[in-house]
Amino acid sequence: MNIAITGDKKIAFKIKNVLENEKIDNIKIDIITSEDFIRLDVNLLQKYNVIYINASEDEQAIMKKANELYEYDYKGFIVLISNNINLAVKGYDVGAFKYIILDDNIVAQVKKSIVDIIKIRCKKENYILLNDNKVKIKNIVYVESDLHKIKVHLSNKNDVIQLNGKLDEFEKRISMYGFIRIHKSYLVNWIYILSISRYNATLSIYDNIQLPIPKDRYKEIKCIYQMLLEKDCV
Repeated sequence: MNIAITGDKKIAFKIKNVLENEKIDNIKIDIITSEDFIRLDVNLLQKYNVIYINASEDEQAIMKKANELYEYDYKGFIVLISNNINLAVKGYDVGAFKYIILDDNIVAQVKKSIVDIIKIRCKKENYILLNDNKVKIKNIVYVESDLHKIKVHLSNKNDVIQLNGKLDEFEKRISMYGFIRIHKSYLVNWIYILSISRYNATLSIYDNIQLPIPKDRYKEIKCIYQMLLEKDCV
């Protein structure tokens, strides 16, 4: 998932630290000054899945740029950040997904925003081309590494698509849709995880099959799952 954070560097780094602490796989975060954001061609901003736009600096020019993005049919998520509550209404005009107010609760607001974005991406009718098959991403239960091949297990138990390649490369294609790398050999769609306990992820499908989680990553994996459930990490 490619994320841009614009505006004041102190605030931007605070948001960056929050997102990095959530241990989201394959996340790449760029910090862009307000000046650079205003100057950048909208084509160059299309690569970002999420843009956190801090409009507390040069509000008029920032909102004009946000509107350019909206009119250019930007496909990602815009999250507006400001200490001006009136921008919450203006955010609808630029297609903003959320409005975050600059206060002591910003950490919780940022966490909530990224969880909501991941969940929406999971629910959308997104497709991926596997061999010559157009597959709904939400129908992928888990992906398994098998030597130099990967097996994509679909919601219909008998449907397994085998591909050449490495799981690391496949993970880059779909991790932004709520897939968790629970093991070097397994990438799992979080919506099919029933529970995580005793170093296993139990799925709600395939007769509650259990997939292993290594001990050294167990706490991290469990925290990612609990984040998506909007529960505290314990």
